[in-house]
Order: sequence, then structure tokens, then C-alpha cells
Amino acid sequence: MSAFEKKLKVITPHSTDVVELSNEFLEFKDSLKVILNLMQQQIAEVTQKIDAVEMRNRKKFLLLSGVPESESNLPTVIAETLNRHFGLSELQPADI
Repeated sequence: MSAFEKKLKVITPHSTDVVELSNEFLEFKDSLKVILNLMQQQIAEVTQKIDAVEMRNRKKFLLLSGVPESESNLPTVIAETLNRHFGLSELQPADI
């Protein structure tokens, strides 16, 4: 019986180490989940801000289709077309 008690005393500290290690691992895992959730929120916020900036920049552009790119005097052609169809007489080729 004393041999068994000696073995039990030797094994018991190891089992408490395993329990402590298990608890530390669970705490680490929980903190890692919190950190990952925060990072996902930050990434989502940054993505929204980037989208907002891109949308603001797109407001400054007017896309025209049907104008051949081979035109050597493209700004003049575009200015004349906009003047003719939209009555933008103040628009000059230098503005494009």
C-alpha cells in the first residue's frame, strides 16, 4: 500500500499541472477568439471606409461610351458632344 501511495504522490502533482495547463489553454483560446473577432470588426470597418472613399472618387467622373478612342482630338470631340446634347456651352476641351 505504501508503494501505491508513493506512486500516487508522484503522479498527483503532474495531474494538477495538466489541469492548470488545460485551464490556461482554454483561457488562451478564449482570448484568441476575442482578438480575432476584434480584428474581423476592424477589417469590416476599414473595408467600409475604403468603399466610401472609392464611391466619393467615382462621383467626380463622367463615363462616356460610344466615342472611338482612335480620335486624335478626343477632348474636342467630347466637349462638342456634351455642348450639343446637354447645352454645356462653358465646357472647353481644356476642361477635359
